[in-house]
Amino acid sequence: MASEDPNVSLPHLLQVNGMRLEEPELGDPVVENKSQRLFFMTTARDFSGACKVAVSQAAAWALSGFESMSEFQQVHEERAISFPPFGHCRIMRRVRQVAAGERDDAAERTFVNTTVVAASPLQIAQAPNTSYHVILEILKQCRATSIASWLSRHCFRISKMT
Repeated sequence: MASEDPNVSLPHLLQVNGMRLEEPELGDPVVENKSQRLFFMTTARDFSGACKVAVSQAAAWALSGFESMSEFQQVHEERAISFPPFGHCRIMRRVRQVAAGERDDAAERTFVNTTVVAASPLQIAQAPNTSYHVILEILKQCRATSIASWLSRHCFRISKMT
């Protein structure tokens, strides 16, 4: 899904279905430097593994259900943000060259930015089929409390899972 190697041949825009975006950790900044929009780093997981990604304001709002930056920040500080277990995500991968001396860097550097620019929750109201075996493997890698919390509020009681 992502590579920090700028020489890897990947498309600039990816659609990843069935991806798990973890909520930002308590204490992690969720607002970009100028404090004008949500923008944070988190872990994304899919069937191929995990990687660090940035999350845009549009994607954060779509997954959290909030519509204002202040509301998102408040709930983040209360450690109550709960993204859906899985979503469909559009990811933009951009390779950027920084010239020597720009931004106080002494040498030329190359950065790979991987950003979730759009997202929507995966609808899991239907009965599972064999395609959910992949999703179950991803769930095994995630923090159980956040997923269980979301499932209990939005889909069904956890006791029905056993």
